Amino acid sequence: LPSIQAAMEEAARATAPFSLRLGEPGFFSRQQKKILWVGLQGDLQDLRKLFHRLEVHLAEKGFPKEKRAFSPHITLAREAVLKEGWEELSRRLCLEPRILPVTHLTLMESSCPQGKLTYLPLFRFSLQGPAGSRDC
Repeated sequence: LPSIQAAMEEAARATAPFSLRLGEPGFFSRQQKKILWVGLQGDLQDLRKLFHRLEVHLAEKGFPKEKRAFSPHITLAREAVLKEGWEELSRRLCLEPRILPVTHLTLMESSCPQGKLTYLPLFRFSLQGPAGSRDC
């Protein structure tokens, strides 16, 4: 974990805070289970740069790069059981266009004690890059 912590600290130090907002909802199926999510909008270029910086620093420490495409989203429900069709649910799911300030990078540990998914923050680093630093 110390090498992950160091990579996160380096990426956070080079990244200025930015803002995101909730986008459109969606779902996908994995092994007969539906996962409900909402996409993100806003400063996606800044989010991608943070992801890239972190990926580069982790690779320098021997961690393999992610093979899947980066797809920023927030998971709303896992193993969702839809009582109505997706079209009806997405029409009724009214998400406020809320601004989400991104000011920290946090490593979360997920576990599933007694069948309940829980998340525990392990490390948290403030984004500290200068306000005008929009390049890699």
